[in-house]
Amino acid sequence: MTKRDIVVSCVYVLQRDLDKYVVGEIDSWYMTEKEAQNANGEVGLKLSWNGSKSPITDNKFWNIYFSDVRYAYYFYNLQFLESTRPAITQILLDAALKGDAINADFISKYSTYYFNNTQNNFNSKTDLLNEIIDNLDETPAYFVTNLLSKFPEMNINAREKPAKIDFESNTRYLNKYLLSQL
Repeated sequence: MTKRDIVVSCVYVLQRDLDKYVVGEIDSWYMTEKEAQNANGEVGLKLSWNGSKSPITDNKFWNIYFSDVRYAYYFYNLQFLESTRPAITQILLDAALKGDAINADFISKYSTYYFNNTQNNFNSKTDLLNEIIDNLDETPAYFVTNLLSKFPEMNINAREKPAKIDFESNTRYLNKYLLSQL
């Protein structure tokens, strides 16, 4: 299975199972040029939210988004699909700024892109990263800052290891932690 197949499979299953207010409706999804030409469409996934090309990120949206970790994975996977990236780039940043550890980790790795290609009020990439980190729980903040502190140009200081690392709500960091203990 290719990376593209994995991403497409994840997006399809999550889109089918999650609340359409947040994930949108599939307008079209053509995987090949031939498929798209036969339907007079474009290659890729086309989503809409009540006729709009992007969701309304109101309180209802964020309450639903943070009610289930699968929403974070849904939008994380969408960013790998070129046809959906423009509609969800800002959502990934906003989610990270609201404490979404999955997308905070991703955005920290591509902070230059997100600083330059989203609407934000930050003076520097470092300011953006610090705001994201400040909104994370202790465990993800510890892991994100320890990764970023390895790059001096980022100007991010590693956080102290929490007295108790919470893997119950942060299972994605368990492997990183275990590997760091070797």
